Amino acid sequence: MIATPFLAALTAFLPVPGPGPGLLAPAVVAAAPASQGTALTPAERRQLRRAQRAARRRARHGAGGAVTGQDQVQVGGGSVAATGGVTSLQAVPAQPGSPSSLVYIGSITTGTGFPEAFVLHTPTQLPNPQPAPLLVVFHQFGKSHTDLLNTGFVQAAFERGWYVVCPLGGSKKHFSSIPSQLNTEIVLNWLLSVPFFNVDRDRIYGVGFSMGGGAVSNYAARHKDPGAPVLAALVNHTGTVSIENAYLDDCVYFGCAAQWIFDFWFGDSTAGSASPWAMARSSTVAYDPATLAVDPDRSLAVNLLDTGVRLTRGASDNSVPYLPEQMSVLRDHLTALGAPQAVSPDYQELPYSSHDWDLLDYGATLDWLGLHVRATPAGGRVIADGNRRYYHFSLEQGSGLAFSPFEWWVDTAANAVGFESSANVQRVTVDTASAGLDTSAPLTVSLGDVGGTGDGTGDVLRLGGYAAAPSAVTRDGVPTTAWTFDAQLGTLTLQESNGAPHVWLVTP
Repeated sequence: MIATPFLAALTAFLPVPGPGPGLLAPAVVAAAPASQGTALTPAERRQLRRAQRAARRRARHGAGGAVTGQDQVQVGGGSVAATGGVTSLQAVPAQPGSPSSLVYIGSITTGTGFPEAFVLHTPTQLPNPQPAPLLVVFHQFGKSHTDLLNTGFVQAAFERGWYVVCPLGGSKKHFSSIPSQLNTEIVLNWLLSVPFFNVDRDRIYGVGFSMGGGAVSNYAARHKDPGAPVLAALVNHTGTVSIENAYLDDCVYFGCAAQWIFDFWFGDSTAGSASPWAMARSSTVAYDPATLAVDPDRSLAVNLLDTGVRLTRGASDNSVPYLPEQMSVLRDHLTALGAPQAVSPDYQELPYSSHDWDLLDYGATLDWLGLHVRATPAGGRVIADGNRRYYHFSLEQGSGLAFSPFEWWVDTAANAVGFESSANVQRVTVDTASAGLDTSAPLTVSLGDVGGTGDGTGDVLRLGGYAAAPSAVTRDGVPTTAWTFDAQLGTLTLQESNGAPHVWLVTP
């Protein structure tokens, strides 16, 4: 492991959120026992003593250097206001011998009811003169945000001038739960909101291990709003990509030891209460454990076709016996969907039997991720899981406890947009500016295209970007009054009455 006795001892002094509900209380990392390794060097002892003194000062004086409210924190020679809910941001010593000392641990309010903390590494030169990539690390089961310090990602990022952040995600055992994803999103939104940092929004990457491997895949699949943090590429290292199957297999291999965790996040905490819908929502694939057949309408993996994906695992790693099957199912499903990034060599079975971060080559991992730049596709299929924005489309579901699949396309040359094969959609709003559409010219809207909607019902489609009501609207070439204009919102709403294919033309 990268961790040394010094680093393990140091993490005992890193501040963590206070106790939360039940399993959510993140424990302080214990100091390494003296028998674990080599003795500390004189430099390490001095640095550890400084950390101990700082911890004692914090204990005596409360925040003692932490940042609260609108105070300023010194980061890399400059000041950053503690805005966006950040309640503390404390510099901590780096591992001796590392050229990087720009490591901070912070906490942030989320409104989810679950405490949030994060470890942040920043490039040496701040304010950053050029936008720099950001690596988001998703920790493994049973670890916290300090899991980052057990890896070589800080050193690899320092050498490349990258940021690295590792959020807690509300719990050491979050299993991609919705609160964990909200907490992570809040941390990333704060980080990108600080101009001083100058994060490159087109080069945000994710990496996760074990539980975190599933979390990074699910997070990337659920976050497709081009105005928010979107992962351009990810590395899933032996990840839990099917919560439903993990729930079942936990009883097969581990005597149902983790059932209560799944029932807490995805049920009402009573035994056996975990909801298949809630578990699928926090997964990447849903499949039949007997046949391994994937349910395409309940698998979020299709949302990753515009994301660079690398899957890795130890070829002989059976520490969690159901994970090799899950990784293989995800690989095969992505390949069947036509994702070239899922084909070897970006699916790697490494020649090891251990279940560990250190199977990864940290520098090579960052170099592979760095080959990818976020790009919004011109169309595709989406499995939506809630009222949120996907690409240029803000979705309002018909039912809140079900997925909403749909297909979309944009043809800027023809000034046309399509929305089709949809199900469980009450209304969708199109950001015409984001899509590159011109509302000052005739705009073609295809609803249902050839096959109609997926559930046979008509969709209500609202177009943004209209300063005035159109002079004419036709449906299948015939003038229609089935539309409304909202001058205050600048929107035009097309009221489709049935699920058959129809083509609308809006003339300014």
